Amino acid sequence: AGCGRPAQKAVVGASAATAVETTMVQLGNQRNDVEVGGTIRGRSSAVVSARMVASVASLAVTAGTPVRAGQLLVRLDDRDVAAGARQATASAASAEQALARAESERESAEASATLARATGARIATLHARRSATTQELDDATAGQATAEARLAAARAAVEQARSALEAARAGGDAASVTASFARVVAPFDGVVTETFVDRGQLVAPGTPLVQVEEVRAYALAEIGRGLNSSH
Repeated sequence: AGCGRPAQKAVVGASAATAVETTMVQLGNQRNDVEVGGTIRGRSSAVVSARMVASVASLAVTAGTPVRAGQLLVRLDDRDVAAGARQATASAASAEQALARAESERESAEASATLARATGARIATLHARRSATTQELDDATAGQATAEARLAAARAAVEQARSALEAARAGGDAASVTASFARVVAPFDGVVTETFVDRGQLVAPGTPLVQVEEVRAYALAEIGRGLNSSH
């Protein structure tokens, strides 16, 4: 103003204009992918275990082997149980013979008892008519009692032999079932994912042998941790 020029007012915060671009807001799709690690497993998975004490005779599969239901996975040494099965079979055969002898003895005892009863009744009738002596009656009565006792013993022997035969047959069935445990087979169609034993290894009931997974259907077993659920 002192120089004769027009007074100018100071503009606070004045700056040069900035060029901007504008656009219309529109609806659209936007991907929001999240990559995580995970584990995929078959919906059906089984760890096949041993059911007897034995050593591993052979391993028929390895990890990655496809298998069918009933296919051999592991064969255990069955020599001991096979010997037990043969012994049980022999015991059953012996028990059958013993039962046959006991039944034959019972039939003989029944015939003797029938004859003793008839003889006793006849002597008693004759004694009542005074046609037989008291000694003859006593002898007939004693003979009948002996025959009855023999028959009772024969019947008891038959029952005992029958029980022994049933026990022997049950033992044979148990031995056969145990012998079947030596063949470890796949429970369903699938693939072997892991083996836990080697040939010659001694196993016991409950020892894991092979893991099999079904391959017809899979499920997400586990995903990476620490993810935000909003993702």
